Amino acid sequence: MGFSFGRISQKPYRVQFVNRVEEAILSGQFEVGERLPSEREMANAVGVSRPIVHDGLLDLEQKGLIEIRPRQGSFVLDFRRNGSLDVAVSLLRESSGVYFQEILENMLNLRMLLEPDTATQAAERISLDGLNELQTILNEEIVLCQKKARNIAKQQAEKDYCFHHQIATASGNILYPLLMNSFKEFYIQMLEYFYDRSDLYCQFVQSHIEIVDAIKERKSKSAGKLMSKLLDDAEIAFRKGLERGIDNGKKKSS
Repeated sequence: MGFSFGRISQKPYRVQFVNRVEEAILSGQFEVGERLPSEREMANAVGVSRPIVHDGLLDLEQKGLIEIRPRQGSFVLDFRRNGSLDVAVSLLRESSGVYFQEILENMLNLRMLLEPDTATQAAERISLDGLNELQTILNEEIVLCQKKARNIAKQQAEKDYCFHHQIATASGNILYPLLMNSFKEFYIQMLEYFYDRSDLYCQFVQSHIEIVDAIKERKSKSAGKLMSKLLDDAEIAFRKGLERGIDNGKKKSS
């Protein structure tokens, strides 16, 4: 396959270069095992210096996307086998491409695997400050639910994310809030699209109210079960949305 990128005109050049090569690898423009063009060829093609290309390739190797072999060149790796969490972030950023539906379903599955447990743990471990913060977020969600204004889907999506992230933080699990941060942009983007085209936001907020009540009462099993039900309902709603047209070509960002 050829190296067909146009010239880079925006700074920072290194970041732009990395993003372009990364997108080409993840989209299949370069196949696993394929040798990338030389540093000189890529530098000439995109209009940046060779040191920028060299440093960019080191970044790509760090992400597990390529292997740099001395005196041989740079070769594309299988990102599923070798990629780091940074690659997951990149897949989410480029989620309008070939991996869009797969990433969406994987994210739903991951949430179902982890979030009921975070709700259970939150009910057992949440501090008074954490509970107050969770209640503040919930109150803001309720206000948004009561609003009749249009074009508030992004605010609804952002508060939805904050609600789930706060529960993850309150659980005491250090890794899950960080993992949630990695797909924050995709999470909010998808919910914004969905809430803009459905009337289910208030139904989900009602589920949030029930979850918070269970956490307040330290009913850990109930909190976990309520979170499972919420995620089941969300998955059904998203799949129906996909059938109606939430797909690669129709997804919009704000």
